[in-house]
Amino acid sequence: MRLPLLLAALSLPGCIQDAGLLDAAADGHTPPADARPPDRGPGHDVGPLDLGPLDLGPLDLGAPDLGPPDLGEVMHDRDVPPAPPPDMAPPPTWDSDIGPLFRRATCTEGGCHDMRGLSAGLSLTSYAGFLAGGQSGIIHGNGDPTRALLIDRLRGRNGLATMPLGRMPRPEAEIALVEAWIAQGFPEF
Repeated sequence: MRLPLLLAALSLPGCIQDAGLLDAAADGHTPPADARPPDRGPGHDVGPLDLGPLDLGPLDLGAPDLGPPDLGEVMHDRDVPPAPPPDMAPPPTWDSDIGPLFRRATCTEGGCHDMRGLSAGLSLTSYAGFLAGGQSGIIHGNGDPTRALLIDRLRGRNGLATMPLGRMPRPEAEIALVEAWIAQGFPEF
């Protein structure tokens, strides 16, 4: 590790007070008397600093010069989540995946669970409506897809009618996406 001698001098109290003195020191000159630190009163008897010609070369402390730090090493302590691997998609969210899926499946927009219909008291037009659930209670199973009423209805299990009612069941890939979303805590964003 290298540490310039000038930085070591700066750490001494009362030595150099401003950039003008640094310039004078760097040129190897003694700063003018009016640029010296002011008298600080009793107990601070620091006389005028005679910088004289300084050797401002690096101070070798015996450690090897390792060059600049690796940015990866510097950043590992931060709360920055790692980027997902290129072949792995980000986790599903209401805004980007699930809400649009319900719109495409006509569960909302003219379907049974929009603000006009509210079949079974359930609105799927917003994340808040999803969280609130309907007449049967919450539909997300508190993060457990095996207990989620929504999944029971999409799969038609436990003796319940398959949703969307009177239409083709949703593709397995869509249901699996909703299950993964619920298992990950059903994030909004």
